[in-house]
Amino acid sequence: MKKLIIIPILALLFISCTYGNREGVVQKSGKSYLHFQGNPANVTFVIDDGEPINLEEEKGSDRYAPNLLYEISPGKHSLKVFRNGELIIERLIYVASSETKEVELQ
Repeated sequence: MKKLIIIPILALLFISCTYGNREGVVQKSGKSYLHFQGNPANVTFVIDDGEPINLEEEKGSDRYAPNLLYEISPGKHSLKVFRNGELIIERLIYVASSETKEVELQ
């Protein structure tokens, strides 16, 4: 009778020791983006007091038009947006890794 109890316990122990989980780690790319929405006419922007970048008119109806999508490093940045030399947006933004932050132009 004891053998009938010991055999299933040993079998269960053996099966539980041989079964394992496989785990993998997927790293996201470190690319993040700023996407400008609205009227980009005569608009320039500056990130972290760098060089001014001119926005171009959107050609087409693509949601993320390549000329309005700019790659940025993940982290905290200061963003200043100018239209005709006048400051229209000034804010601190945080962009996570592999995130697209949208900026609405007035």
